[in-house]
Amino acid sequence: MAASVTRARTTARLALQPVRWSSSRSIFRGSKANKMGLSLELDALLRNSHDMRVFGLGFLVELSSRAAYARCVAQRLAYYGAMERRFDGCSTGAISKVWPLFARDLRRHDRLARDLDAVSDVAPSGELSPATRAYVRSIEGASPDALLGHFYTRYFADLFGGSMLGTPTELALGLPHKCAAYTFEPHVLRARGDVVERAYEAINECGDAISPQVRREIVDEARAAFAHNARMITERGGLAIGVGAARGVANLVGGYARKRLAPAVLGEIAGRIATRRMS
Repeated sequence: MAASVTRARTTARLALQPVRWSSSRSIFRGSKANKMGLSLELDALLRNSHDMRVFGLGFLVELSSRAAYARCVAQRLAYYGAMERRFDGCSTGAISKVWPLFARDLRRHDRLARDLDAVSDVAPSGELSPATRAYVRSIEGASPDALLGHFYTRYFADLFGGSMLGTPTELALGLPHKCAAYTFEPHVLRARGDVVERAYEAINECGDAISPQVRREIVDEARAAFAHNARMITERGGLAIGVGAARGVANLVGGYARKRLAPAVLGEIAGRIATRRMS
């Protein structure tokens, strides 16, 4: 089991030369708002509790086949749908102060629905996995304050890294369409650093207005959200992850080779997937 996972990681590293994703890194390091307040606490949680190797392998598994991609999109549709319905319905608590500022630009559910419809021929028809159901229940049961932890875990990931995963997904799987959920409107992409900074500032404003107990509740909810996301990957089992990730690497290399794109571009993506850290 461990050997399969190790082989997948080694394959990614040997086949691809990592280079920097300077834009996201510079946005993260250049932020002033994430050096203070509740944003600082949440970023510390990200560094200490969020294993990007697991999530990198999960992304490679997603690239192993169109059916695997469709399963992942169906998972996301379920938990983003639950989350954004909760956000929309809250008129009190921390999330009611932050979500209205960013809902138009960051909302993902409708985009995920379009992505799933585009692969409807291989879309899963059964129930959601146990880990996905547990994640949805966690979102549905969170308080309006604690929901801010879910906002942090999902949309900062989308802004920092998710927006860069569309092209490798399309090339690896030979998709004839753009992955809508991995894109933002042009005005968001042009001002991505400003959007990130405003989101950090909004989180800090909420953090300054609440009690230490509520701040802990938000951080604990974010920690739980990271754990739920990891379990949606690891519930497949180590052997399945290792085999799937190796297939994903092969598809990724093949997709870029078919387009005859520069190896440095491919290395930029896979190197970051394999070793991604913001700091």
